[in-house]
Amino acid sequence: MRFHLALFLLLASVQANLSQDIEHGSLLVDGAQTKAETGDNFICATIDWWPHDKCDYNHCPWGYSSVVNLDLSRPFLAKAIQELKPLRIRLGGSLQDQVIYDVGSLKSPCHPLQKIEGGLFGFSKGCLHMKRWDELNQFFNETGAIVTFGLNALHGKHQISHNVWEGAWDPTNAYDFIKYTVSKGYKIDSWELGNELSGKGIGASVGVAQYGKDLIKLKQILGTLYENSNFKPSLVAPGGFYERQWYDRLLQVSGSGIINVLTHHLYNLGPEPLVQIINVQKRLRIIVLAEDHINDAGKIEQLVSEKRILLKERRMNTKVKFFVARIINLLNRGKVVFGFKHSLQEILMLTLQSKILLKEMKRQAFPTHKRHVLAAPHLLDYLHSHRKIVMLIMNGSDEHLERKILDPERLSRVKSIFGNLSETIQTYGPWASAWVGEAGGAYNSGGNHVSNTFLNTFWYLDQLGIASSYNTKVYCRQTLIGGNYGLLNTTTLTPNPDYYRQVLAVSSDVSSPFLRAYAHCSKDRVGVTLLLINLSNETRFTLTIRNPVSASIENEVATNIHKENSFFDKLKKTFSWVGTKGSEVTFREEYHLTPKDGYLKSQTMVLNGIPLELTDQGDLPELDPVSSNVRSPIYITPLSIAFIVYPNFDAPACATQRKH
Repeated sequence: MRFHLALFLLLASVQANLSQDIEHGSLLVDGAQTKAETGDNFICATIDWWPHDKCDYNHCPWGYSSVVNLDLSRPFLAKAIQELKPLRIRLGGSLQDQVIYDVGSLKSPCHPLQKIEGGLFGFSKGCLHMKRWDELNQFFNETGAIVTFGLNALHGKHQISHNVWEGAWDPTNAYDFIKYTVSKGYKIDSWELGNELSGKGIGASVGVAQYGKDLIKLKQILGTLYENSNFKPSLVAPGGFYERQWYDRLLQVSGSGIINVLTHHLYNLGPEPLVQIINVQKRLRIIVLAEDHINDAGKIEQLVSEKRILLKERRMNTKVKFFVARIINLLNRGKVVFGFKHSLQEILMLTLQSKILLKEMKRQAFPTHKRHVLAAPHLLDYLHSHRKIVMLIMNGSDEHLERKILDPERLSRVKSIFGNLSETIQTYGPWASAWVGEAGGAYNSGGNHVSNTFLNTFWYLDQLGIASSYNTKVYCRQTLIGGNYGLLNTTTLTPNPDYYRQVLAVSSDVSSPFLRAYAHCSKDRVGVTLLLINLSNETRFTLTIRNPVSASIENEVATNIHKENSFFDKLKKTFSWVGTKGSEVTFREEYHLTPKDGYLKSQTMVLNGIPLELTDQGDLPELDPVSSNVRSPIYITPLSIAFIVYPNFDAPACATQRKH
């Protein structure tokens, strides 16, 4: 089968029962109509370049998980990739534009990436040894991984301002590297140029006209080096955040057939805790702690405009007195609630008048809020009453991130990006396909205790569904391993909850706000698979499924529930409800996913009541469905996910594609 198909799926009705906790509804799955097509290898994960000392918010979650230091000999790593076979792996990330390759005429020494003051993203340039490249390719060959490699696009360019780089790309080192790769017979499916350099850029940016010329040069190199090869790799670009004018222009300046794949990155959950607030602190004079609005982005913007907001410093170095003096000078007069982390100890300090002289702070944390605090006695109660809020912020917890994941309106916002990107391709580059080259939900390594838990499942699967409904051919999850958002735990390689969703992942089309419903042609088998996501923490959905191609699969149940529903009367007149193949189905397979003990931040997923944990031998557990009669309703409990497989669902659109 050439493609998986996202079928047209309609929420026919959702009726509230007398009890507000139960809602009955019907889903209409049109097996005759194809809404979108994904690629054969839709699921993808990334391996990044970040060293072990890459830290965010005093948390360093990357360990030894990068392209250059990941231990490829660990047995479970290979097992995990093979379970997802064929899995596409994208090698790339923020530091790829600082990496050179130890091959050919390279004259500079081959040193690893290291922390350095003033370096791009705080790191020096680094180097990839060919011995390591050989090891990686042997590993990919053994595991059956499909590889996309991100090249350094800044080589030869120079920085002219804060994040703007100009000049022509120097392809010499990349040429030697690709030539070596071809000579060794390593099959790299696609080559990508640069990471997040488009538009305003992240850390660095390049002009669209020059970048287009650089791509033409790379295309010529690929044509030359693969001239005698039966395999022709794809050229992938630009691997950045979608800005319509820049992307439109890119396809125009690069020209027809140069870019095979147009990639964009998505982090629609925003940053981990309160970076937005930190970024605006220099504009403020009066700073207060607003307990009722600390997680309300709209209110935060209002507080900024009124020059009232929380000030928080993420990292504190030894120059405490200098920093505090700078804060006081900034405020001049006013109020400030000031919190930061020093090492692993949490310290609170409250300044209520700019005339107060702050004493040097001791390294150890104080046991009570009164110690080492200079303030009027009657205001200490204020600090005490708000201490929980301040501690919550300092600990890096982000309840707002949790709410965003379960907010259907927030999850649906990315539709405009997918829609606009589709228009860009249709108008200026119909020869190109669309990929999500990197998506991690929350950026800055993801949210600890959120991105690596069951809670993240809702964001991930829903975005897979939305992406597929806009003809996205590949969706790369940040990361396979590393950061807080890895599919595998960085230290133990134990699968985080989202790993299992990769095994069962489906394509989809969105249905309703809190009940998110998606359908696709089952891969490598006959039938249709539904993905149902319940974002409600109170409502259980009781659903029946209808197929306009054949008879209603659950006609008797649906009729009893909806006999008074005029909308369904119209549907029955519109579609031919004739009992053919659909009526011959006797069972369906169900995979119900919930967090262990009902705790959304659990790192253990439960499948049909059984925790998904490694066996005593270190193997992945079996993913066994439960069978249900097709005429019985589907029950989706609050805050849960279900994959429902109909083995003999009558879907002519699926049968047509299987012939290709």
